[in-house]
Amino acid sequence: MSASQVGIRVRNLQLRIMKEKLSLNAFAFYSGIFAYKLEDRDALLDFQSEAVKKFKKIPKIFYWTIRFIEKRIECDILKLKNKKNDKSLALEQIA
Repeated sequence: MSASQVGIRVRNLQLRIMKEKLSLNAFAFYSGIFAYKLEDRDALLDFQSEAVKKFKKIPKIFYWTIRFIEKRIECDILKLKNKKNDKSLALEQIA
């Protein structure tokens, strides 16, 4: 897996974890963390799972943002690869 693919894969993993009621999403429930009660966990997991199932598609703005970030990462990776190749060529020319 390329570093440029991490964003969407992490997002898909988060959605699966929420849908399967494995864990509460920290980002979604952060504001209420100090009021958290263990007895509310099952209700919150149900709520989270239903929300993920109901809103299956990521809003387009988030999808575009993720794709933009992935493309930037891909460009940075290519720059690093080219830079590494340039250094290798320079060392070969010196030798």
